[in-house]
Amino acid sequence: MKKIKPSSHPLLDALRFVSLAQHDEGPLISTHCIIEYESITAFDGILAIGARIQEDLIACPNTKKFVLALERAGIEYQIVQVSPRRLLVRSEEFHAYVVCADRAALPSLIPDAPVTVVDDRLLIALAKVAPLASAKGQTVVVASIQLSAGSVIATNREVILEAWHGIELPTVLLPRVVVDALTKSKKSLASFGFSETTATFYFTDQSWIRTQLYVERWPNVKALLDVPVNPRPVPPELFNAAAKVAPFSENGDVYFHDGFVSSHPIFAESNSGSELKLSIEGYHASRSYRTANLALIAKHVITWDETSSDDATLFFGDNIRGAIKHVNYEKS
Repeated sequence: MKKIKPSSHPLLDALRFVSLAQHDEGPLISTHCIIEYESITAFDGILAIGARIQEDLIACPNTKKFVLALERAGIEYQIVQVSPRRLLVRSEEFHAYVVCADRAALPSLIPDAPVTVVDDRLLIALAKVAPLASAKGQTVVVASIQLSAGSVIATNREVILEAWHGIELPTVLLPRVVVDALTKSKKSLASFGFSETTATFYFTDQSWIRTQLYVERWPNVKALLDVPVNPRPVPPELFNAAAKVAPFSENGDVYFHDGFVSSHPIFAESNSGSELKLSIEGYHASRSYRTANLALIAKHVITWDETSSDDATLFFGDNIRGAIKHVNYEKS
């Protein structure tokens, strides 16, 4: 089947943008957007997204179907409001009906009033730490990203990342999904607003993304990072070596010891696994880590200190710092 080449025009771009808060199936609020007052808004229960348009249209179409219809109609299209519950999208060669919901069945979506100017430093910092947060996390600490004055923090309880953005902001807990939407939008940030339960990110084109907030509070995880350190440069070969032996690990751990990295404890008696000599002069640390955690920090680490704590290695990078937990193993 020939793939449809997507077209692009302001209405379609706005629909694609609000589609970040829409799904193929589910309740009406997560499948149908609201078009009124020269704007489009959409909501999926967590994210609300809005964008300005020029069309004077009042309808609540199935968002995904409306996008598909406009993509297939091309640049030269017409939208005919057949009834409050049905739109017709047509061009010279293509016609498609799009079912609409009753406006009364969908909530009005109002963003928080902007209270401070922000810029893409915030987006860059959020993107750095977001991979540690999980929508499936069993606790608010694991499931959220802590936004606060100057920095953002996320943790999976084995790695902590703090990235600096340098902007004066309130302390709120964001779900991972809003960072994914902000990143996918590929728009530049302009301002920020918040309430007790929501936060809104505004873009330079006046579109916005509002998210529900976690209402709980984190413990003081910064205390784990605010310790005396003596960091040293970390050669990239260290992470490359760990990646080479990682597929041979039976438990997902790698072990650094006496100038080697291995997929098994040096003291274990085993005829399996892998070991690689480190061509790094003076490197003789004896530490072990989860390979998945090393992969999370590899692109950020410039320096680290493996000796400041028995429990974790503290590391530093470009406007970022963090800690990665050690895996303990005993001599057999």
